[in-house]
Amino acid sequence: MAKILTEDDIEVALVKFLVGSHWGYAEINAFTADRETLPDHTGRTDKKQCVLPEVLRTSLKHLNPSVPESKLVEVADELAEYRGADGINLTTNRELYELLRNGKAVEFTAGDGETKNETVRMINFDDPTDNDFKAVRQMWISGGDDKWRRPDVIVFINGLPLVFIELKNADVKIEQAFSKN
Repeated sequence: MAKILTEDDIEVALVKFLVGSHWGYAEINAFTADRETLPDHTGRTDKKQCVLPEVLRTSLKHLNPSVPESKLVEVADELAEYRGADGINLTTNRELYELLRNGKAVEFTAGDGETKNETVRMINFDDPTDNDFKAVRQMWISGGDDKWRRPDVIVFINGLPLVFIELKNADVKIEQAFSKN
């Protein structure tokens, strides 16, 4: 019996809903037939990268106009750092959460020679519409040691992956869907 609704249909409908929402999502279809192929429309230079580097740098500049670009690049590099398959643990997750929620303190010398301390914000929580929203479909991610994943949709806010969505058709048993992922 042919399926009336495919997983791809569900994925397309989800992304269409997000793009049509008042948040102003943009869609990126990152699918490549060969998992190692770049470019994939994400701006990444390596499939181990889990951020959208150009979007991240542009967003940091937009949200933090008084911070020198060199400091923003340091913060972006820290956020984009590859931590490896074993590098994500409870402590790392907590540290990344704190960076997202509270920002990163930076010190720099202003044009007048005065030392300044500011907090680099990653997300504008006060005005969510001031953020950059992307729904990225079928983005290959390398975990090293020939471990690859390709989630159906990843929601990025300001170039940072915050929501991972793996869709399954209603006729797939939950246990089977879970074990395949």
